[in-house]
Amino acid sequence: VGRTRRRFVEGNLERALSEEPRPGAERKLTGKEEALLVATACAKPPAGCKRWTLTLLADTMVKLTDHNSLSGETVRRRLAENDLKPWRRDMWCIPHVDGEYVARMEDVLDLYAETQNPARPLVCFDETPIQLIGEVR
Repeated sequence: VGRTRRRFVEGNLERALSEEPRPGAERKLTGKEEALLVATACAKPPAGCKRWTLTLLADTMVKLTDHNSLSGETVRRRLAENDLKPWRRDMWCIPHVDGEYVARMEDVLDLYAETQNPARPLVCFDETPIQLIGEVR
């Protein structure tokens, strides 16, 4: 409340109600790169490794993308946002990541990245995964 009051006194109502740019670095991974990270984390680990580690995922992402380096902390935050734990066995996994899967994933991500066109609206339906067992009729 104090910051909003200060912005109103220093500026006007519009400045008080608007968000100022926040400090900090931009996200290191784009939407497509995050999707690639999720697909990689859900795939089998490389030969000789029993499971994925954050460092191994970061190194793999550096090889798959144009980044010079990527920290394990960046990988950890992106996985936590998607509620993924690749070191656990009881998680949903993509059976195998091949060229066809990546091409379809990129098509969907390109669709979401398109600018909005009022003449051609985009409607998305997200259904909740709930089975109605209690209803008997």
